[in-house]
Amino acid sequence: MAKEDLEKAKQSVAETVTKINTIDAKIAEFQEQYKKLLEMRRRGILFCAQTLKPLNDEGRDQCLEGISEKLIDEIRTNMFMFNDLALLDKRDLQKILFKCSTDDLAFAVKLMDNTPVKKAIFSNVSKNNLQMIREKENSLREPATVDKREVMAAQRKIIDLALQMEKAGEIVFPEGV
Repeated sequence: MAKEDLEKAKQSVAETVTKINTIDAKIAEFQEQYKKLLEMRRRGILFCAQTLKPLNDEGRDQCLEGISEKLIDEIRTNMFMFNDLALLDKRDLQKILFKCSTDDLAFAVKLMDNTPVKKAIFSNVSKNNLQMIREKENSLREPATVDKREVMAAQRKIIDLALQMEKAGEIVFPEGV
């Protein structure tokens, strides 16, 4: 390769690397902005959920009029929390619990003391399922070493199931839930 060709190649590579470095810096900047925007969006959804939760169905529907189904689903998902299971009608709670795995139920209540939702769950499953849940719960690691993400994931599965059942008309959430 001639010396001139080598110099041109070096210059082209140097210019391209400079452009790549500029692009990388812009990507990092955009990623940081993206994270901030996602956090702002998450807070907005939580605010809407907290604002709408005490309203009756008619009031919620009026407030959510004209909003995309996807966004309504996200807001509704954040309106219903795991502890709200204790507020459901006994039969509706039983319908949900019947469809849950004992593993999910054991993980979901593992870090709870004698809370209203744990009492509601334990009093609305069959004796056989209750025994299996307690055995599974006891077989799990000590509370200090239980991965909170596993507990949250199990609770989220149960909440999502309840939301699906409510949307399908299989259960009814009481006013304010």
